[in-house]
Order: sequence, then C-alpha cells, then structure tokens
Amino acid sequence: PEWGSGWPLWESFTDAYRLTGADLGLTEDLSTALHEWNEAWCARGLDDPVPEGWEEQGVLLTDRLRAELSGIAEVRPEFLT
Repeated sequence: PEWGSGWPLWESFTDAYRLTGADLGLTEDLSTALHEWNEAWCARGLDDPVPEGWEEQGVLLTDRLRAELSGIAEVRPEFLT
C-alpha cells in the first residue's frame, strides 16, 4: 500500500513510478477493489493496526492481479514483508 491516496501499484526503474489500474489495463472491478483496499490503509492512523481482514483481502487481490497481468508483469505482495 501507499500512504498517499490512490493506487497501491508501482513499477520500479521507470519514469511512471505510480501506476493506476487503467495504466495496466486492469478490469474495472479489480481496479476499484485495489483502490478501495489502499484507501482502507490510508484511513487508519500511522500506528493503528490494519483493519480486520485487510491482509487476507490483499492476498486475494494479489492473486487476481497476477492472473490479469500474467506474462506482462511481476507482482510482489510487499505489504506482507
């Protein structure tokens, strides 16, 4: 996730570091889900725990993202590290 509002997607080693779902050609449903997931992160305080189910939802979104970007991009769930 990113603390700035918007998208939890980025690409290393490029001028367009932060990406949107449209930049990657994601379905509208997945794009909306990713955006809302990131907004849930941003809505909490810096030291607050993550919302219940947030990590599990992130894992499911990661799986969906991998499926939509198969053969196009590497998807790493860095929120789990």
